Amino acid sequence: VLVMVSHGHAHPAGPGVRHHEWYMHFPHPAPAEDDGYYDIVAHSGFREVDPHPEWNWGAPKHRFRLYSQMLFQAHHAVLERAPRRRLALVHQFCLSGGAANFMRQRSYQSYCGTRRWPVFAVVTAGRFEPALGHFVGLWTEEL
Repeated sequence: VLVMVSHGHAHPAGPGVRHHEWYMHFPHPAPAEDDGYYDIVAHSGFREVDPHPEWNWGAPKHRFRLYSQMLFQAHHAVLERAPRRRLALVHQFCLSGGAANFMRQRSYQSYCGTRRWPVFAVVTAGRFEPALGHFVGLWTEEL
């Protein structure tokens, strides 16, 4: 079971591109030595829509984010090592539906076989919607 609670958002992958990159926020930046994890994400598209480009966050802004493509890579790696493992994902953050794109997009289904993955995902928002506020708290009280 993987439960993630944060604030989420998305930005275009680049100028004039219809694809978006979904992410959730970290309260601190990822270490500089882990910057290679961001190589699979079009994080530079945020510059086109950054409402405050002059703000200095003390580290590159992308390192304050966990992108859905990074989560997909992690899920893929886990299931390659242990194909019989079951993943139960609970994402409570705005736009969290974007983090589950790998389950519904045909490109992922045909190339990676995600329709056959043993994954159960609960998202508390659509791809461009605010989240259901206290879902994780209510859910854990019922356990």
